[in-house]
Amino acid sequence: MPPRDRQAHGEGLLDQLNQANAEEQQRRARAAANPAGIVLDFLSAPEFELQLKSLEAEKQGIELLNVTTDGDVTLATVFIPNGKLAYFSRRFERYLNEDTRTNRPKHRALVESISGVRRAALRSFWTDNADFPPEDRPLDWEVWLRTTPSAEAALNVFRAEAESLGLTLGRRVIQFPDRLVLLAHGTAAQLGSSLQLLDVVAELRLAKECPTDFLSRHMQRPEQAEWAREAAARVVAPPADAVAVCVLDTGVDLGQPLLAHAIDEEHTLTCFPEASPADHAGHGTEMAGLSLYGDLSQLLMSTERVALRHRLESVKILPRAGSNPPDLYGAITAEAVYRIEQVEPHRRRVFCMAVAATDSRDRGQPSSWSGELDQIAFGEDASPKRLVFVCAGNTDQSQRHNYPDSNHTDGIHDPGQAWNAITVGAFTERVLIRSEEFAAYEPVAPSGALSPSSTTSLVWQQSWPLKPDIVMEGGNSAVSPARHGADTIEDLQLLSTSRLVAGKLFVATGDTSAATALAARVGAVIQAEYPEYWPETVRALMIHSAEWTPAMLEEFPPPTKQECQRRMRCYGYGVPSLDRALWCARNALCLVSQAELYPYERDEDASRVKTRDMHLYDLPWPVDELRELGEQEVTMRVTLSYFIEPSPGRRGWKYRHRYASHGLRFDVKRPLERVDDFRKRLNKMARDEEEELATTEGQEWTLGQQLRSRGSIHSDWWTGTASELADCGHLGIYPITGWWRERPQFERYTRPVRYALIVSIHTPAQDVDLYTPVTIQLGIPTTISIE
Repeated sequence: MPPRDRQAHGEGLLDQLNQANAEEQQRRARAAANPAGIVLDFLSAPEFELQLKSLEAEKQGIELLNVTTDGDVTLATVFIPNGKLAYFSRRFERYLNEDTRTNRPKHRALVESISGVRRAALRSFWTDNADFPPEDRPLDWEVWLRTTPSAEAALNVFRAEAESLGLTLGRRVIQFPDRLVLLAHGTAAQLGSSLQLLDVVAELRLAKECPTDFLSRHMQRPEQAEWAREAAARVVAPPADAVAVCVLDTGVDLGQPLLAHAIDEEHTLTCFPEASPADHAGHGTEMAGLSLYGDLSQLLMSTERVALRHRLESVKILPRAGSNPPDLYGAITAEAVYRIEQVEPHRRRVFCMAVAATDSRDRGQPSSWSGELDQIAFGEDASPKRLVFVCAGNTDQSQRHNYPDSNHTDGIHDPGQAWNAITVGAFTERVLIRSEEFAAYEPVAPSGALSPSSTTSLVWQQSWPLKPDIVMEGGNSAVSPARHGADTIEDLQLLSTSRLVAGKLFVATGDTSAATALAARVGAVIQAEYPEYWPETVRALMIHSAEWTPAMLEEFPPPTKQECQRRMRCYGYGVPSLDRALWCARNALCLVSQAELYPYERDEDASRVKTRDMHLYDLPWPVDELRELGEQEVTMRVTLSYFIEPSPGRRGWKYRHRYASHGLRFDVKRPLERVDDFRKRLNKMARDEEEELATTEGQEWTLGQQLRSRGSIHSDWWTGTASELADCGHLGIYPITGWWRERPQFERYTRPVRYALIVSIHTPAQDVDLYTPVTIQLGIPTTISIE
């Protein structure tokens, strides 16, 4: 907490509270209105946190509406019913005049975390990442209403006030347990002019831009060109040596003005000597736009300059006519990678392959294509490791009205089963239809749930990896009232750059292709921010930042392991966040390690290859602070990422013919376990995995050892009390067997393997400083021989 002068601080907050109340009463008198309560902003000191839990009191009807930041100041907007302002004034007075048994001011944690109090303005409800819009600019607003004490009453109040103010409301409403969401068209001045209207609002955001507004049948081509020119003028080109997203697709159109800043002709290649590297179908140019900007609507509607951190490259892997024999797709992909690396051998890049086979007959088993993809990521002796994003593949368009059953029975398409690649599925938040011609249509998928286009791995054998790894926005479908089939409509899609056909500059796009391009963009930005991080580490950060939406948790509710597995076979680890991924790498309580380990060695008598080393980390936890939290629940998340060398021949994948060259596992010392006993347990777990014996599962882990150990990236959540976590303190990384060990004739057992490890702590408590005591990253682990 910031240093405070008790008397001055307490009296100052009381004065501000009374001043805010006086201003509110004056405004009510002028407007002849009597809303149900007052809304106040509570401000933190710069770089300090508010005691958010104590700003809400359910029994009093006091509700925390939203939390935002202004620079390094946190702002909490709170609704306080009429007659309940004394809840805060009493706490301020007790802080001034009363002490606890330990001779500290009462309510010290709450009061000293607050730097100021003021009456809320319209801007207080703004939670969008964009700048607050001008007061007189008509916009489509996404309005989030409180549902207490009654959702129906709040909606009726808002609709009545909106009609009197001349606001235009959308006819659809999304309902969550504590919020209602609807669209309103009008100005900030209109919204802010009614006390009754703000009485029921919790948040305001910009409505998701509708691609339809920018497409050719709604916008004339000269107008499209003007929007593109204006946006391109605000784009600052990336450095020539910047990280690149290499799009493996149908090519990229170099004439597209919004891509010209970031791609050079010498970086557009083709695997077909007789064919031009230019885009012949449009798909590659669409993926390039999403890989560079994300959804293009955000760029077009903004007025800010955009400084690009990464570039584009393109290698055409799909021919103009016909198709490549399926058994050659892996070879073509490898050729594309080697071609671009010959042109720019030292550039850091990520690969975006939003292309998949048209069927899912492999059902998770390795193919020549997925095996080659794993080999590309793993790298050969002299070549680098590579970060590859691949789409999960799309469901049958004609079956999407059978959502979600059609998703659950349509398996992820080849090569989405690759272990080392990040396989990207699609979810959607696109549920609002605004075009009049589709007014009677209903979206297929609810907000936050699986996109109708996204395949899953529910039909795979349980031994194969949990795919997809993550999901990104892929758009939605809608059902016409006239028929039962699901249609793709532009309102529910994303906007991207178009191949220049008859002057068209923008195009609506979606499905798992679009989701993959969005994921590749996130990977490139992380790599640009942290150039020293390995591809394995960037992958770990993306997985570590991923979270399941409320809709995903509701569809497959915890805590059973079976429901967790079903959720992961639909959504992977959830939706990654660029902000959280960058925060993970910067935050002192998110610890990052990049290390090498020798998994195997040959016996002295050369009779057999055996397991060699494990790593033991002494975690620099703030032990004293955690013990002070006592029984408070805390969560530790651990993510381990590495690449395997594949052996995709279908010979059972057991013993000598395992698919993976090696495997790594992690575990954490139990609270009452001695370090020596922990080492012995790791040795036993390594032997049990080798002998394919069942592992004892700890109930503290969300997924558990058996479920999280599929594939080559493992992430899990440990939940317990803070005092228990304080006594954990050690984490082990140990190898399990693979074909490097089982097939010594290839002499791979002498090689080290790389891995990235991320460990973070989260606690809901707001009055304990876990950050200051931890000022270092994970150091070099202790290497211990496996017995």
